Amino acid sequence: MLVPLLSEYDPAERSEGSIDPLGTYAIADALAVRLVPGVRERQSVPRFLTAMAVSRAVCEGFGTEVAAADDVSEPWQVFEWYVVEGLVRTLSEESELRGVPGRETARSALDDGVSLSADRYLKTPSVFGFHGIYRILARDLGVEQAGFLREFGYRLLTTWVEEPGLPGFYGTGAGTGERDFESLRDAVADGLRKGAVARSGCRRGWELIAKYLAPRDIGPREAEELLRRLSDLTGSDGACVEY
Repeated sequence: MLVPLLSEYDPAERSEGSIDPLGTYAIADALAVRLVPGVRERQSVPRFLTAMAVSRAVCEGFGTEVAAADDVSEPWQVFEWYVVEGLVRTLSEESELRGVPGRETARSALDDGVSLSADRYLKTPSVFGFHGIYRILARDLGVEQAGFLREFGYRLLTTWVEEPGLPGFYGTGAGTGERDFESLRDAVADGLRKGAVARSGCRRGWELIAKYLAPRDIGPREAEELLRRLSDLTGSDGACVEY
């Protein structure tokens, strides 16, 4: 009797697991691009499109050529570390974290008593982090392009700011959101200098991320904006979109 050749165990919750066990990805991807442009198999939480809009707003002043102390990580990557680590630190239910790329690596790092960095995050975050997973879709929807907000991204960000009451977070207006914007901006700046998350003991900062960027705690107006734009792109009624 021949012994079957077993592949290495690939936990489903790991973001960097194989998505092409049968070798049919090229055909499936070509069909998917024609049927639903920008949409890919790992995209299950549309709210990360909002997180990308917030990321662009927070990081826009750093420039496109800036890298962290590790000479690898760009500002958007540092922002992603904060979001993922913040969600893992503050959301206790597994259902709340479902679909968060890198959550297992974040848990592992926190269990070891260290914060996220290039060495303690995903091996290829530009592909498997939430920026990488949603980048093509974000561009097709008009959220961002080449590191800058586009029309829909600005509209989505404006809705995200107005709905929970964060006036002054972005733009020329003043309000209570200015403090939160500066808090995130300073955190990214410190993360760039350190080459890692630089706010491990800042409970308020983690609560800010959990309160306003939790994957499934989305406001009705924000959800409507995303649903309408996704429906326009895919030509559907959005019935299959998960919130």
